[in-house]
Amino acid sequence: RNSKLGAITVDNVANLKQAWTFSTGQNQAIKAVPILADGVLYITTPDNLWAVDARTAKELWHYKYKQNSAFHIGHRGAAVYKDTVYLTTPDCHLIAFDAKTGRVKWDVVIADSDKGYWSTNAPLIVGNHVMVGVSGDFDNVAGQLKSVDAVTGETQWIFYSTPPPGTPGAISGGATGGQMWTTGTYDPQLNLVFVGTGNPTPVLNGKARPGDNPWTCSIVALNPDTGKLVWRFHTTAAPDQPGGNTWAGESWKYGGGSVWNTPAVDPVRGVIYFGTGESTSRPSPPTTDSVLAVDIKTGKLVWHYRGYTEDDAYIIGCGGTAKTENCPDDVGPDADIGASVVLKN
Repeated sequence: RNSKLGAITVDNVANLKQAWTFSTGQNQAIKAVPILADGVLYITTPDNLWAVDARTAKELWHYKYKQNSAFHIGHRGAAVYKDTVYLTTPDCHLIAFDAKTGRVKWDVVIADSDKGYWSTNAPLIVGNHVMVGVSGDFDNVAGQLKSVDAVTGETQWIFYSTPPPGTPGAISGGATGGQMWTTGTYDPQLNLVFVGTGNPTPVLNGKARPGDNPWTCSIVALNPDTGKLVWRFHTTAAPDQPGGNTWAGESWKYGGGSVWNTPAVDPVRGVIYFGTGESTSRPSPPTTDSVLAVDIKTGKLVWHYRGYTEDDAYIIGCGGTAKTENCPDDVGPDADIGASVVLKN
């Protein structure tokens, strides 16, 4: 992310030298940038949280969570609020710790891991709201983002990108999924949280979930105080979707467009930037493997850049071959691989 800090510049960056190293003594990779607060680094892997002195690398405390059978794919980091550190676990618990001692203050369940959820999420904190999403597209479970009270852990609200199965009047076309498994972005001026949603489920059975499957493969803008949807940009919406921000004039038997990366807010230009996933069907949508800029107040598309041609995206999403039998055309809106982007201008 861009920063106005000026201690490290293009002129002196070559002078940086290693001061220390810290080893966890485990075989799980550290996949998240450590969080620094009051001279202490908080480092995570699945089931683990370390507090390390930032100047000396001395371990101050280490918490190891109980053994569990949830999916241990990685971890995206901790969050800090005042004197409390927050950690999610693979089996979908959110735990609050005393930042100085590592004492557990409370432990709450954010989703039922026995139903197919797991968690790698780094919490997002806005005011007294600790917002955590979950993962899970092996099973047909609703996409959800939960906010809990930062002090007590009590649930404040739950936003569903897709409703629980059997919900009356659901607009998702029978789809579940759309998990919000990466941390969102907050704009204090508008008091909005922007979160990307993943692919719908069932993943490879598009006939079971006809239509556009809102709000999967989307950016959703939420009020952090209420959890209410303010606007949404649906990357794989059909032209006739009521009230949606759409790509008009296309034949939408497409896949791709999952938003798996944290969106970046640009308050100067009044837009947010985000990348989309690659395709699992052909023809592929204009949103496949793209970077998009969307108006921060309305959710309307400002501009769009696509990194691959249709054939390139199809080949990548279908495992390196363009043979149609390897990637059937009835998988429906879906995504296979996440896209990352770097903007220079």
